[in-house]
Amino acid sequence: MEDCSPVEKRLAETLAQREQELEAACEIAQLFLQQHQDSELRINRLLDTERKQQEMIRTLEIMCEELRQQATLNEKHLKKKQQIIDKQSKEMNLLKAELISINEQLLEMDSMCADLDRIRVENKKLHAKNSQKSLDKQNLLEQLYQCNDQIFDLNQKIQVLTGDYRALETMLNKELQETKESNDEKLSELKNHYETEIRRLKEVYESEILQINQVYNCELQFNEYPLQTLEKFDSLKVVRSDTMDTLADSGDELDQKPLDYPIKHMSEDRLANPHQNTSVLEAIQEPQALSPTLPDKEDTKNPIGEARRHQKLTPYEYLFLQRLLLLSKQPHNLTLIFGKRLFMREKFKLLYNILSLLLQGN
Repeated sequence: MEDCSPVEKRLAETLAQREQELEAACEIAQLFLQQHQDSELRINRLLDTERKQQEMIRTLEIMCEELRQQATLNEKHLKKKQQIIDKQSKEMNLLKAELISINEQLLEMDSMCADLDRIRVENKKLHAKNSQKSLDKQNLLEQLYQCNDQIFDLNQKIQVLTGDYRALETMLNKELQETKESNDEKLSELKNHYETEIRRLKEVYESEILQINQVYNCELQFNEYPLQTLEKFDSLKVVRSDTMDTLADSGDELDQKPLDYPIKHMSEDRLANPHQNTSVLEAIQEPQALSPTLPDKEDTKNPIGEARRHQKLTPYEYLFLQRLLLLSKQPHNLTLIFGKRLFMREKFKLLYNILSLLLQGN
């Protein structure tokens, strides 16, 4: 092969290619042959199925014809049956109408029976009522006879009692006349006594009110109690040796409202030096702490302050008199001045009542 010419080489190559092409063509031809055989088999199968289908179609056509004949027969039978059913429906409608009329008649009969039953029951009730009324009439007649007897007895008793009443009335009128005369005499005596007493007390307390009005215009001097102690005074119970018995009997306490006395009258130098004063708590715990620190020159213009310095008034009595001063100036606002306090001493209660009467113009 090495010695061959190039033409021969080309021929050999072409031959080899042609052989390969022939082999491929043979394979393709075999494939086509196989496909042709498969298609023939399929065609034969389809032909067989077509024959079978044609046979089935023939049989179905025969069956359809038979069914058509049967349907015509059935239609004839149905028409006959429909005619029979129409006749029966007409008869049923007639029967329904008859039944409806019968039901209406039955309902009427039921209502009539119910009315009859109700009438029977009412008749029984009326019979029972009539019998009861007859019994009641008999009982009432008996009671009337008894009442007539009782009325006759009562009339006799009333005649007896009227005589007793008239005798008692005459006796009571005499006694009332006597007691009225004695009571008029006693009332005139008591009236004269109380009028004289009221005039005397009015004169006394008018003079006291004039004196208090004079004191009100003076400046207040508080040498023992600073401003902080006076503001807290309402929350304390003021107890001293000379008021212990009164507090034990009455049980009065101060309420929690602030005082209404005029603080604006207090002097500025006393407010600037509160440590020089004695507190109320110290005075309560040790009554000796209330020993007065009198100035060199006594204040003769303020008798209330003078009495307080000499321990003739308790702190509460002093504050109460200051409020009485406000009352004399502002009689239209008692609640603002006195609040809800209960006064500890009987003399203060009496003073308050008489001052109220005076301020009202009585």
